[in-house]
Amino acid sequence: MRLSILLTALLAFVSTTDSAAQRNVDSPIAGTWQGKMDGLPVLSITVNDEGGALSGTATFYRIRDEGAGPKVDGKETTPLVGPKLDGRGLSFQVKRRSGELVSFRMELTGKNEAKVILKRMINGESEDVPVQMTREQDSVQSSTETTAQDRISESTALSTIEELSRSLAGKDEFSGVVLVAKDGNPILQKAVGLASREYDVPNRLDTKFNLGSINKIFTQILIGQLIDQGKLSLDDHLVKLLPDYPNREAAEKVTLRQLLDMTSGIGDFFGPEFEATPKDRIRNLKDYLPLFANKALEFEPGTKNKYSNGGYVVLGLIIEKLTGKSYYDYARERIFIPTGMENTGYFEADVPAPNLASGYTRHNGGPSDSGPLRNNFYTRPARGSSAGGGYSTAQDMLKFANALHERKLVIPNFAARAGSAPPPRPRSRLDRDGLGIAGGAPGINSTLDIGVAGHYTVIVMSNYDPPSAMNLAKQIRQRLAQITSP
Repeated sequence: MRLSILLTALLAFVSTTDSAAQRNVDSPIAGTWQGKMDGLPVLSITVNDEGGALSGTATFYRIRDEGAGPKVDGKETTPLVGPKLDGRGLSFQVKRRSGELVSFRMELTGKNEAKVILKRMINGESEDVPVQMTREQDSVQSSTETTAQDRISESTALSTIEELSRSLAGKDEFSGVVLVAKDGNPILQKAVGLASREYDVPNRLDTKFNLGSINKIFTQILIGQLIDQGKLSLDDHLVKLLPDYPNREAAEKVTLRQLLDMTSGIGDFFGPEFEATPKDRIRNLKDYLPLFANKALEFEPGTKNKYSNGGYVVLGLIIEKLTGKSYYDYARERIFIPTGMENTGYFEADVPAPNLASGYTRHNGGPSDSGPLRNNFYTRPARGSSAGGGYSTAQDMLKFANALHERKLVIPNFAARAGSAPPPRPRSRLDRDGLGIAGGAPGINSTLDIGVAGHYTVIVMSNYDPPSAMNLAKQIRQRLAQITSP
């Protein structure tokens, strides 16, 4: 069974005065509240209470199960809107990228206990799920007051981040590269662990790592460019764009908009067919089609939302049809070359490429992931697709981040154009804090955060299982939030 849970949680870095800190201590609601399901974090709420004036921010965790057990697949951060303590509960709203406000309530059930009702989606069906929340005992002050004694210098934060990277590598919990930039310029670059365990080759600052689903951002950018050129419309049906698409029902019913926001009903290419297919046969976008295209639509297009790598493969095929070029070449021409991303591309697994990290996973197909590290060579296609699987370096991803900041590249807001829901993957947030995206699969985990604490870009790339990069990136963001403002 495929399980996809979309939840929202809060993660705050709040600065207050000493007097505000005392008010937080006295508040029944201030502090960091953590909620878990099946041992995994699903919701974290941090609330600051300044004499009854409440504020805070929030993060929605994504839990995903591909058959080997549920895992954290990412999270999205957003500020609380209109938080209000009434009776025995905290009412608040969060704003989606589409602009829609969604209401939540955290009902207090004890001094440090509460309950929140969240929506869980399983195989396209949603249900209400109660999540038990616990307030961290040391958070009543620390998570809501960043007093003078808690503030640190930038050099101290960077030293702490570097030591943290070394420590996690020493415990074999992280292998990869960390890059922190300030106002677009690198101020910390650190490589730890091995790019090849078989040959004892260390990771380097220019090592190429698999991006996972971060590549979907490239596909969204390319589709947006074609729309701006008048070659596409969000309401175009698949039959118009790909007349020879093998599934006639899907071709006639599915629109470009539904492919982008994952409401098409087209399934994923991961599954029994993918597992049974020799991975060296998957080298071009058309090679992915037999894995999903002939299957019946999983639901009527536009009626549900379900994550679909298959839909993003179809988007890549549309790009190829309209441009007359392979997706790989067109992405290089329109994104990688203009931004100077010279070490980014869709490298084939059996074609030697310099400075490319092998992925290592503990996934063994069983109920647990506690086995020895194995090369992920047999779990990934010979070449990635418009849904994910390309490679890049931390330095190239900084170039990408700077290109977004300078508006040389634009991530389209399809929801604003058409009023539909934004694509749920790769995770992304575009708000006052910037952009945050992540991708992951067995032996693959990469993150990109732009606008951390207003000035910083954080890039963490790993050749270990999720959440190796995501966990480290979270701790880096926390350290950067403690830096004393100049």
